[in-house]
Amino acid sequence: MKEKKFILGLMGLNKLNLEQAEKFILDAINLGINYVDLADIYGNGECEELFGKVLKRNPDIRNKLIIQSKCGIREGFYDFSYDHIISCVKQSLNRLNIKYLDVLLLHRPDILCDFDELKKALTFLKENNLVKSFGVCNMNKAYIKLLKEKTGFDFIVNQLEFSITSTQLIDDILNMNTNDELANDKSGDALIYCYLNNISLQAWSPLKVSLSEGSFINNPKYAELNNYLDELANKYDASKVCIALSFIYRLPFNITPVVGVSSINHLKDALKSKEINLSKEEWYKLYLIAGHKLP
Repeated sequence: MKEKKFILGLMGLNKLNLEQAEKFILDAINLGINYVDLADIYGNGECEELFGKVLKRNPDIRNKLIIQSKCGIREGFYDFSYDHIISCVKQSLNRLNIKYLDVLLLHRPDILCDFDELKKALTFLKENNLVKSFGVCNMNKAYIKLLKEKTGFDFIVNQLEFSITSTQLIDDILNMNTNDELANDKSGDALIYCYLNNISLQAWSPLKVSLSEGSFINNPKYAELNNYLDELANKYDASKVCIALSFIYRLPFNITPVVGVSSINHLKDALKSKEINLSKEEWYKLYLIAGHKLP
């Protein structure tokens, strides 16, 4: 059976004060968390800064963690220029109080990217031991292949939106060879391409409809879905959150959810999802009740 991994998303870490953040991070590590996800824009840098203060007070935990951050999003546009990437990484390292990032993700595709500049930036970061590995977010198969061809670098991660209600990664696969609009290849074969090329898939917002609409958990718009989540939660002696995350784990593509919680009790609850193995019938019923279609 494949290993079920779990990434702690720290997009909302700045909602805590330093003492609360420190206790949360230390407790999370004691629960087995070893991978955290950040970005330069989370809280306008406040999340990285707060996490850095925790690291400064507890330097021994650095080697217990894979620290991942992102860059490339600016106000109103995306930017993969040499100056911007180098500046962002140096600022992130300074805020985080660390010497290197384990993983740097390019946050959104910059369609105006100068590939020579991007290659120069990634080369500088790698040769100066500022970043160990690179990845991307929200990119399709074609753009990942283009970046690899033009820069010569492998990208080991693709972080994509995925949840019970946001299943665009698999809709086109399930609806192939039909006249339904879902048969359009919206994902650019991203799911299968990444899986076959050992690019780790990470699911952002695994409990949300969208960033604007928020969670589908206890959302009255998704009453039927929540009723079935309740039914499965009772069956598996778990929470609806656990069932929703197990929906992702049930797929055979080794997708790791990036779960953003700031309460240790919520984290403990979410981690129980790794123990649940939905049946095939249960998985498909969740997919359909969430409003998706099968031919």
